[in-house]
Amino acid sequence: MLPRTVLLTLLALLPARDRPPASAATGTVAAIPDSVLADYARRTWQLVGRQRVARWGGLRYARADGAWQVDSAWRSHEDAGAGAYYVEPVVHGVLELARGTGDRVLLDEVARIYVAYLGRFVPASTILARSATAARRSTALPEGDPASRVLPWLDRTRAIAVPAECVLCSAQVMHPAARLVRMIAGMPDADRTGAMRTFVGQYVPLLSREHLRRLVYDTQWPATRGRRGRLTRFQHWQDLAAGKRIAGPAHLSCLHDTDLWLMAAAAELLEAHRLDPALVPLGADSAPLAQLVRAGVGALERSATPHPGTRDFAGRVVGSLGFFEGDYDAHPEMAFAGDTSPTLPAPGAGRPPVRGSWDIAHVQRLPIALRSLWDARRATGPAFPDESTLRLSVNQLLYRVFDGDYRELRFRNFLDGGDGWFRGGYKGRAGWGYPPSASCDNRDTQRPCQTPEGVAGWGVLLFANDGLAPLRDALYQLAADTSAAGRAVRERRYAVPNDPFSLAPGDSARPSPNLARLIGEFLGGRVP
Repeated sequence: MLPRTVLLTLLALLPARDRPPASAATGTVAAIPDSVLADYARRTWQLVGRQRVARWGGLRYARADGAWQVDSAWRSHEDAGAGAYYVEPVVHGVLELARGTGDRVLLDEVARIYVAYLGRFVPASTILARSATAARRSTALPEGDPASRVLPWLDRTRAIAVPAECVLCSAQVMHPAARLVRMIAGMPDADRTGAMRTFVGQYVPLLSREHLRRLVYDTQWPATRGRRGRLTRFQHWQDLAAGKRIAGPAHLSCLHDTDLWLMAAAAELLEAHRLDPALVPLGADSAPLAQLVRAGVGALERSATPHPGTRDFAGRVVGSLGFFEGDYDAHPEMAFAGDTSPTLPAPGAGRPPVRGSWDIAHVQRLPIALRSLWDARRATGPAFPDESTLRLSVNQLLYRVFDGDYRELRFRNFLDGGDGWFRGGYKGRAGWGYPPSASCDNRDTQRPCQTPEGVAGWGVLLFANDGLAPLRDALYQLAADTSAAGRAVRERRYAVPNDPFSLAPGDSARPSPNLARLIGEFLGGRVP
């Protein structure tokens, strides 16, 4: 049960009417105090967040002394990479909450989590040895130095699961680790705990050599494996920055979310070294990490598309910046992305987009990566992204994806503003897909909305674009709304199983991890 004082405070702050008028929904009502929201997010971490990290990370938390350790009874020890994918969103939100509130206790706990999590890594040679006796050989085996520590993963792309490495999963969970290293490096020495020092000492070599350098310099770009003229990820980034593409469908030759995580983590590590080279010694790793950031940023900048004619809700020309447009037009998951009808077309009647962008759930990685690159700008050198880039990127969300209705809070399915079907019939599920935003409904398991994840990530850029503030306030008002209309919007677009996205009294026994993450991001995003 959430603290009664928190709920009473929230209810006291609601407008007198069931729903605020339009002016209130655009930010003119008194906002819920940050201290109340921060308390809610911390309580959600204590009640739900720790459980999720323990479950997906194969860890145990002892309430008696607050210790984190490896769960020796965890049955998924050979598939730790799969869980890593789900650990990251929780840890990311907690880090941003700690950053925005100056909570060193939370930072210390995350450091202790990662110290325990090190027990989930195995030498790459272990996975290779397991693969040698498997029924088939995965195409995703670890590359580079076989002594490098990696998270084991079971490749289930075919009927038989076999040992492999999920690079996306590892890159995702290691980004918050790199961000935490940078946060600790920026603290006064006297404020660093023993756990923080242990964490930095253990993870800096793991991040710099065994993770980043191996995956960027020693690993082949997936689309070129088994081909003549194979490219490393670093070489491919260099080609993308120069406007060169691999022959074939664009989605085989563009930036993926893995690339965003890797370049952002490298930038965080370089900035940590700049802040305290004694705490974060990079030595011979420094120059290669700087080179990979420059190559990755060059590819990211090349993927941007200016939209100078974008207008805000008052009709003023403000401009915006899109990304990755056209890269996935031919991907099977985008087969119906150009179809905005409420009914999923029959297989074979696809209508792909024209210069469509990423779906809003996956593109949440973009603002997080941009924030890391911005925070590390003194160490990395590239002028991209500058503050204008951040502002215009947020404009793309606000004025091309969000439809401007602060009561209904609908977001179109794709970053370019397209609102067709995403993943229609995904993995053979007949009739299933993410419909256009006006037709989705989380209460219908066949037609879910992307909104719960689609609004995530962007709060970290709050300092760069004050247009996010009215959206933030409207999301909080929706979560606190006790009216039938407000509950209907929540249940249709934002609530998912085990997460009511609600601050209302009737839902107080079920904290919302998705809402807590947004709170953390917006609080952290206030800090330039």
